[in-house]
Amino acid sequence: MFRIKRQIAFGLFWVLLFGQIAHAQQVPAPCCTVTTINARTGTSIARVNATGQTFDFRPTDPKAPASLRPGQTLFANFTTKQVSLDGRKPYGSIISGPTTPAGAGTSTSVPAAGAVQKVAGKLLSANPPIIGPVVSAQGCPSSPSGPDLLISSLGFDSTRHVTYIIANCGHAPTQLPFVVDLFFNATRADTVEHAILPALSQVTVVSQMGQDPTCNQVTLRAVADSQNIVAESNESNNELTRELAPPCPDLVFDEIKHDWQDMNTLYSIQVTVANRGTGPTTKTVTIRANLAPSGVTLPSIDQHDLPPLPPGQKYTYHLPGTYALTTSVAVDIYADIFNTIIESNRDNNYAHKILGPH
Repeated sequence: MFRIKRQIAFGLFWVLLFGQIAHAQQVPAPCCTVTTINARTGTSIARVNATGQTFDFRPTDPKAPASLRPGQTLFANFTTKQVSLDGRKPYGSIISGPTTPAGAGTSTSVPAAGAVQKVAGKLLSANPPIIGPVVSAQGCPSSPSGPDLLISSLGFDSTRHVTYIIANCGHAPTQLPFVVDLFFNATRADTVEHAILPALSQVTVVSQMGQDPTCNQVTLRAVADSQNIVAESNESNNELTRELAPPCPDLVFDEIKHDWQDMNTLYSIQVTVANRGTGPTTKTVTIRANLAPSGVTLPSIDQHDLPPLPPGQKYTYHLPGTYALTTSVAVDIYADIFNTIIESNRDNNYAHKILGPH
């Protein structure tokens, strides 16, 4: 009887031992170490032990950072963008940093826990924003020791796209990527994702989604770090609001006149179109003219392509035909007959004139 009990006990010992060994084999060693914890933003930074690369992560539970400590080891799955403290249960999501750090080894298979949280909740667009090079910051009212984001310029470019300058006026980089939200009359028009911005630097951005579809005055607002990712020295200067109208073209017929030939015995008709607006006509538009010479039953129709015209510029061309000085011609002419472009005033796109003997 004693021998049987001893064999059972021995068997249980080996079962438990092999179970512990099997469990140890299922969970690889942690790949990473926590280096920085930002309790205000709820984000943390960890280092990949094999490469020294860093990444940012945020816990699923907002109260979780209270239990996190610098130097604590961490499991990370850079495919699913998730982290774990024990290699089994998901702790949070990777929000920026390397996707597949070289030499990091096999990532722990952290179970999925819903959608991965990202830094930028940007509006999807086939046309990403145009972000210029990083240059030295200009016009900063102050330069604190920590990062300090400032929208130093906000307006429209010549094609009515929103353009702005975002500066980091502080003596420290932002440490994390961030976003800038753009609003037309309180409606969000675009969210632009920015990389880490170095100290005392700025970039110029042209939003390809933030385009005013009208020529009316709007309330334009830009909000830097709208998701409060960056811990700044001054959080009160992150917005800039302006009331302004986007630049728009305005086509008018500046002149319709005789162009006399053969010692003033014949004439052709010369037309001059002007852009009196504040913006260019960025597309080719069609001018249609109806010509009704005296003594002719059916008027003729002419269509002419007007190339893009900058503001303040004029374009001159001739309508087809030559007429005797005794012939009068009624001209009805329309600019941008197919409404190809947006203008500040379309009421002046039509003109009527009768030309004849002088």
